[in-house]
Amino acid sequence: KRYQRYGYNPSFVYRKIFGASFYPAAREWYRRTIAHGCLLGYLGLGRLAEFGLGMPADPAKAVECYLKGLEDPVAERDTGYLRIVRWLTKAYREGLGVQVDLAAADRYQKLADDYEANRKKR
Repeated sequence: KRYQRYGYNPSFVYRKIFGASFYPAAREWYRRTIAHGCLLGYLGLGRLAEFGLGMPADPAKAVECYLKGLEDPVAERDTGYLRIVRWLTKAYREGLGVQVDLAAADRYQKLADDYEANRKKR
C-alpha cells in the first residue's frame, strides 16, 4: 500500500535495478504470496506469463493463472480480484489465450460489475 501512496511500484524499481534477473525471484515471491492466500500472487504470475517477463509470452498460461486465482477458496478478494476479472473478460472477448466465448466474457463482466457495486456500498 505504501507504494500506491508515493506513486511508484516497487516491481518497476526492482526491474530497473536487477533487469532480467528480477523475474525468477519475482516468480518465487508470487508463489509464496499465493501460499499465504494473496490473490495478487496469481495476478503477478499471470502478468509474467502474459507479457513474457522471464519466460516466453504465453497468454494461455496467463489465463490459467488468473482462473486458478478466482477458484482459490483461500485467496482474499482484494484489488487483484477486479484486475483478474477484467482481464479475463478481455481475454474471452478477444480470444487471448482462449477461444472467443462471449457468454464467458459476459459472466466475467457481470462479476466485475457486481464486485465494484458491492465495493462502493462499503
